[in-house]
Amino acid sequence: MEIYFMQHGQAVGKQEDPARPLSRAGIEQVQLA
Repeated sequence: MEIYFMQHGQAVGKQEDPARPLSRAGIEQVQLA
């Protein structure tokens, strides 16, 4: 599960809502963007 979110968190997070990332990895991607 965690790996899935790490791989798809960036794309899904930016598509749906950057303010609500799927994982900690997604949070990092949003902060870097």
